[in-house]
Amino acid sequence: MHPRVTFSCTFVATSLAKFKEFGVSLGELIEPSLVIALNGELGSGKTTLVRSLCQGLGCSSLEFVTSPTFVLMQEYQGRCTVNHLDVYRLESESQFIDFGGEEFFNCGGVVLVEWAEKIVNCLPATRMDVFLEVLSTEARRIHISLFGELFSPQILNFLVRLAECP
Repeated sequence: MHPRVTFSCTFVATSLAKFKEFGVSLGELIEPSLVIALNGELGSGKTTLVRSLCQGLGCSSLEFVTSPTFVLMQEYQGRCTVNHLDVYRLESESQFIDFGGEEFFNCGGVVLVEWAEKIVNCLPATRMDVFLEVLSTEARRIHISLFGELFSPQILNFLVRLAECP
């Protein structure tokens, strides 16, 4: 059974500064146990968004927030534990399961997954999906879908203020 989208919106960050500002502001609203699935082509800004989210979550040492492509997972400390997964190099969802990746979804922290489309059937039913589209060197179209019912009113209000919602 596929999870049902409970909210969807799209907006454009017209500059890198606006893109980072979005990530920091969203990070300030994130509560523990949230899974954010990040998708988009290579160079679309997934790791930049993770760094901005971590800043908003109060993580120190942001220079250590890098794409964990070769180690699969990095952990950061902020208001809560942040597990940053990059599943780009995985060849199958079964590799993710064998790695024990699904356990991170129940750890109580925030989980940020780059290249999440590669493990879509492993993702929890309640999550935020973020799709990044490159419009120009600086601009990104950001499409967000929320699955499930456990999102704070603050996150919903923030997204509604930013976006064109269907």
